[in-house]
Amino acid sequence: IPVTIQMLILMGQSNMVLSSNDIIKLVPSNWMVVKCAVGGTTISQWQKGEYLYENCRNIVNLNKEKYPIKAIMFMQGEGDSKNPNCDNWKNMFLTMATNFRKDVNFYGKFSVGRIGPVPVTDDTSQKYCWNKICTQQTYLKYSGFTIVSSDGLPCWNVPHWCTSAYPILAKRFVSTITI
Repeated sequence: IPVTIQMLILMGQSNMVLSSNDIIKLVPSNWMVVKCAVGGTTISQWQKGEYLYENCRNIVNLNKEKYPIKAIMFMQGEGDSKNPNCDNWKNMFLTMATNFRKDVNFYGKFSVGRIGPVPVTDDTSQKYCWNKICTQQTYLKYSGFTIVSSDGLPCWNVPHWCTSAYPILAKRFVSTITI
């Protein structure tokens, strides 16, 4: 019996990049992992028509006939923590996700990583935006997305965790999909 190879799409910024190798170790060998995540990105860079979105969409569409999509995992937000338009993060994410789902014809599992606790900083605008984005990400669960918590990961170091945290984050992401 031939084994169907399925596609797992990883999108977002550095925390997804740093978790990707651990995610690959946790999923079955018949999964093709497409790593579209790029460190330091903002949600506006993931909008339709922008390079990151279009590049990921093109890779997925070139492969989806041969390798059906199993799930999408997305983690991003800290790049917008200094953005004065942070109040609009959720709407921008929903626009991106809706467009991407339509463009790759996939309406299945879409997991979203929530950025961690507010970083230690004296920048009150960054704290405000960080909280706003974190709250907006939490409310995505009411729009049909599975939220992956980053709470309690070891060695919080603005805006990343130490190396031992990434396997834990990877397990949290992989636990949201049926293997």
